[in-house]
Amino acid sequence: MIYLIHGEDSFSSHEFLQELIETIGSEEVRDSNLTYLGPSEFTVNALGSGCMVAPFLANRRMTIITGALNSEENRSRARRVKERKNPIPQGLEDLLKQIPPFSDVVFFEEKIALKSELYSLIEDLSKETQTVSIREFKPLRKEFLSQWIVNRCSSLGVQIATDATQALVDRIGSNLWILNSEISKLSIYVGNQNTISVGAVNELVTRVREANIFELVDALMEQRYAQALKTTQQLLNDGQSGSYLLSMITSQARKIAIAQELIEKRVSTNEWGSRIGTQSDFVIRKTENQAKKFSKNSIALFYSLLLKTDISIKSSNNDEIALTELIAESSSLPRN
Repeated sequence: MIYLIHGEDSFSSHEFLQELIETIGSEEVRDSNLTYLGPSEFTVNALGSGCMVAPFLANRRMTIITGALNSEENRSRARRVKERKNPIPQGLEDLLKQIPPFSDVVFFEEKIALKSELYSLIEDLSKETQTVSIREFKPLRKEFLSQWIVNRCSSLGVQIATDATQALVDRIGSNLWILNSEISKLSIYVGNQNTISVGAVNELVTRVREANIFELVDALMEQRYAQALKTTQQLLNDGQSGSYLLSMITSQARKIAIAQELIEKRVSTNEWGSRIGTQSDFVIRKTENQAKKFSKNSIALFYSLLLKTDISIKSSNNDEIALTELIAESSSLPRN
């Protein structure tokens, strides 16, 4: 069997991979029948060595390849499609068509280059035979998170109150790694009570979503635009409003504009707190560093983009497009 497992929901994709690994047999024999190939180790010969030999004291043999569909090599292959008609390693297609029934080949990725020839090959094979399976794990939307939380609690032998479920969604959002970790802690905390209450959530669970909002603001102000786009998408998927995200970005832009004036006047950072509205030394230092990345003209232009985005959000009701355009246009601002 050939599997292509990918998607941004890395928690679910890792769980699915673990389920596949468990089909090999008992823990005592798994290592002898598992082969891992990274992007630098992935060759036709290495894959053949991993998958064509009969399993040793086990039901199956498995070869797991990571990074082959998203490596620099494959991205460059995608760019050279027009120049090279067959960028796929010679012999790979024939080998994949000859995988023995006792062997599984798993291509495991988080993000893949959809235009790569290797992806196209696997996709074409999936249409030809039932021995190829492509599984994409997308982040859960907000309406499905509550049921996921209930099911996860049940698997740990506890129940969770409805308001506690909503509190987890509000505080954490769709990051299943963090949700699973917090649910595990809560299940231990409630013990014999057997039900996770909203009080327990309020007492133990940190406000991860708020941290993510500050991550978005920092990424934008520090000119890490790819990260800003990714975090924006996560926050919107979690149900956060575009207006609120824009207000947080605008608040930090204001701090930066004031900081630039204070730097120009050579005001000591010890006196910044009351001017920019914080007494946190960490925030003051961070704002100072961000202020040095922009010219005064850049911040003025950025304010114009913020106004344009505010109008767009209020008039179109499409928060995602408005914020994406803000981030894209911000990337063209002059830098210091």
